[in-house]
Amino acid sequence: MEYNDINIEQLKSEVLARFGRTLDSPTDYDALSLSITESAGEHISVSTLKRLYGYDKRTTTPRPSTLSALARYAGYAGWSDFVERKSETSIEECNETSNSNKRRQHHAIIAAIVIIIAIGIVVSILPKHTEVSPTPTIDPIEQIRDKWTTLTAAKCDSIRSLRSSCSSDEYIKLVEGFYYPYTFETLRNGLRNDLDLLNIDNAIEQSSIEADIFSHCQEIGINLIRECYRRNDGSITTME
Repeated sequence: MEYNDINIEQLKSEVLARFGRTLDSPTDYDALSLSITESAGEHISVSTLKRLYGYDKRTTTPRPSTLSALARYAGYAGWSDFVERKSETSIEECNETSNSNKRRQHHAIIAAIVIIIAIGIVVSILPKHTEVSPTPTIDPIEQIRDKWTTLTAAKCDSIRSLRSSCSSDEYIKLVEGFYYPYTFETLRNGLRNDLDLLNIDNAIEQSSIEADIFSHCQEIGINLIRECYRRNDGSITTME
């Protein structure tokens, strides 16, 4: 079975939804390991769970046996069954949007042709001595901002893709189980490590940059939190 990071993230989210708690401390991982043993009859060590969910920064590729045990804990026959069912869902979504995608592709092709023609005209009338401006240097701080903005948005979208398969309460638990450890562990620590590599002399300046990027990415996650409490009719869902 080929590994797919999106499928693994989906499985991790469903495991947290089944567990019903966030993983904020070592005792939470002890409780999850025990819950898996009691429910699925299979043991996954606490150290393996910590690496899988990022509590232990020494990340490794999970074994197929670990993924299968987690999939059975989440209510599937195994890892292959989980991936197959998620693939079927993706195919149905693609079929629903195929017509609109074809129209967009057609429009994009026409637009590209127009742009190419326009560029050709401009180039043909430029003086021969015209020099092309050098490519601007990419700001490393903006690279870090783009990296964590893109990653945060992708993970939030992965959680959103599970909304239709959960009840309101399950989805709220799933979102909260993702948001807090990701935001205050993965995001904060990863952002800090990346900025440390820039060797910024002024500690106050580095803290200000870190706070600005963290706040920007945190808002992406907060929007996911807001959405999960908002019903289709605009009212707010509350946990019972």
